[in-house]
Amino acid sequence: ALAELKDTQLHFIQVVASSNKARVENLAKSLEQKYKVKTRVQSANNLYRLQLGPIGQQQLATKLTETLKQEGYPNSYLLTEWTKINEPTLNSIVD
Repeated sequence: ALAELKDTQLHFIQVVASSNKARVENLAKSLEQKYKVKTRVQSANNLYRLQLGPIGQQQLATKLTETLKQEGYPNSYLLTEWTKINEPTLNSIVD
């Protein structure tokens, strides 16, 4: 089947960054349960960044960022990443 690559935006919200990996991982679990959003921990230079996402719609991501700021995470901010996804073309659908 033929497929073409399509640029897609993925939104993540960085909530905190800390050198305490255990603290970041525990917070990740609690935020996943509270907001029903997946999390990821990015590490670089002994710093662990807790990010919520990916969130497909920017409007939802923006709204959640504001909620996080109001609920005790004032340094939360939105990140946008571009990724390529395979999208079926008409040729792959037609027999």
